[in-house]
Amino acid sequence: MSDTKITALQNGEATELKNLRPADLAKALSLHERLLSGRPGGRRALLSGFRLEATDFSTRDLRESDFTGAALAGSLFRRTKLQFANFYAADLRRTNFNGADLTRADLRGACFRGASLVGANLTEADIREAVLARYSANRIPTAVSHGDGHADMSAINAEGANLSNAKMGGSFTLRADFSEANLSNADLRNADLRMSNFRNAIMTGVNLIGVNAAGADFHGAVLTNARIHDANFDGVDLTGAILDLTHLTSPVFARAVLPKTPEDAGLDLEAALDMHESWVRSAAHEGKRLTLDGIDLSRGDFSARNLTAISMAEAILRGCNLTGVQLASANLARTDLRAAILRNADLRGASLEHAHLNESILAGADLSPLTDVGSSGRSLSTDLRGAKLVGADLRGAKLMHANLAGADLSRAKLDEADLTGANLDGARFIGAAMGNAKLQGSSMEGTTGLV
Repeated sequence: MSDTKITALQNGEATELKNLRPADLAKALSLHERLLSGRPGGRRALLSGFRLEATDFSTRDLRESDFTGAALAGSLFRRTKLQFANFYAADLRRTNFNGADLTRADLRGACFRGASLVGANLTEADIREAVLARYSANRIPTAVSHGDGHADMSAINAEGANLSNAKMGGSFTLRADFSEANLSNADLRNADLRMSNFRNAIMTGVNLIGVNAAGADFHGAVLTNARIHDANFDGVDLTGAILDLTHLTSPVFARAVLPKTPEDAGLDLEAALDMHESWVRSAAHEGKRLTLDGIDLSRGDFSARNLTAISMAEAILRGCNLTGVQLASANLARTDLRAAILRNADLRGASLEHAHLNESILAGADLSPLTDVGSSGRSLSTDLRGAKLVGADLRGAKLMHANLAGADLSRAKLDEADLTGANLDGARFIGAAMGNAKLQGSSMEGTTGLV
């Protein structure tokens, strides 16, 4: 999309977009909010084809409003309610949609270049390509959209935005920032994603068929059940990403940056583990603390090892045998522990923030606080914020005072588990087995699935 003026065709002659006096705009917005509140005299805001650059619409209720083809560059929509709003082929360059709700909005063919959508909700929004046409008196159609009709999301900042189920096929998304965003089940077919940032994004079930993602950063992204073929992933950073086994053998990833095995990293794993255990036994006087961040250790056997205080952040431990392992105060943040066996493991005070533990076995594991830490003798709770524990076996596990805020324990087995004093705010327990689980003193604000 260029910086030239948008034009419409009226009676066969080109005209600029319509202007609207501030007083008339204020009246239109007021009548729209009156309509939404059910008060008499309300009227829908029909702002199609108007020039409204640098206008502040923040915190307004503009659900179902119509901004088709409007010029809105540099406008503010912070925390605005825009569900079902129509921005078809609108100029949204450098707009601020931080915290706005654009659920199911029509954004086809819009230009978002340089826009900010931090924390915005674009669930099921339609951001596919489209061209706006106007008709002359003789019914001759003339395209008035900029560019080729592809939605332009280049250089946007959508950090932490919710784009689940969004339709973004064919969009131009060069150098965009989707870090920490939720793109689960989004359709990005044939999108241009070159040099974009998807670090730690949730992309479960995303459609990436035919995309050009050369040089993009998917570090730590969750790509389970993603459809990825006929795509360009040259130079893509997939370290720390949560991938399906079929992805690892796909020719699409032949020139991508994948997690390294110990051999790839030139590491003698057994010797390094022995050095770490010596470091633990000697209270750091001998040996050396081991860091295995981002290393692929899948299906390894670490049973009964003393790995206290080890760092395995974003490592791949899928299917590993960690029975009885000592992992007190270990760093396992964002680690892939799917289907791992952690029966009777010591995880006191460990960091498992956003770890992936679906279908893992944690029966009898100790995830209670680590006490007497440091010279002050403080207590360190186990951190499971945002962890994925779908279908995990936690029968008899000790989870006293653990931080499980936002964790997903759907279908988990928690019979006889001790959750006394735990932080369960926003956690999901849908279909979980809770027979004789202890919940006394736990915080449960926003928890779902608990009767």
